[in-house]
Amino acid sequence: MVQYGIAPAHLDQKVFVKLIKWMRDTRVTAKHTKGDIDGVPANILAAVLKIVINAIYGKLGFEHGDLCDRLAVLKVTINGQLMIMMLCEELELNGIKVISANTDGIVVKLYEDKIEIFNTITNNWKQLTGLDADSEEYKCYINRDIDYWCLNSVNCWNSKQLLCCMTISSQAS
Repeated sequence: MVQYGIAPAHLDQKVFVKLIKWMRDTRVTAKHTKGDIDGVPANILAAVLKIVINAIYGKLGFEHGDLCDRLAVLKVTINGQLMIMMLCEELELNGIKVISANTDGIVVKLYEDKIEIFNTITNNWKQLTGLDADSEEYKCYINRDIDYWCLNSVNCWNSKQLLCCMTISSQAS
């Protein structure tokens, strides 16, 4: 919502986006901080702000709520899905297997010989979309229905391959 200035049409767009940006930036800072921020444990602050930001997005689609704006919902979801699909397509076309994709992230199976092209593709995508992505490496990814588990310490495959989980965010790169 921040990167593209999406806000409910009936609210002051600049104020709404500024507030969401502050929450997002504070959450990112808290996520990478050990200890407390203003007397609140950083990990708890990060978790709470994630819930609040997601709830605000959810309220855009709640017809009885003060934030309801169906067009804003569509702008976020359709554009976000298309941008993630664009990334997935480019990765697949370059021999990088996407094993899972959803509205806010992807998981790919990445071999050592594809790391450089992966980084090039993702950096180009970030620059093109104005979005950012965190990535983590996993040795094991277990998926069933809509639940999944990622393990960092279990070696499920040989050392020449790894799973990379990217979480997409609206933070400008």
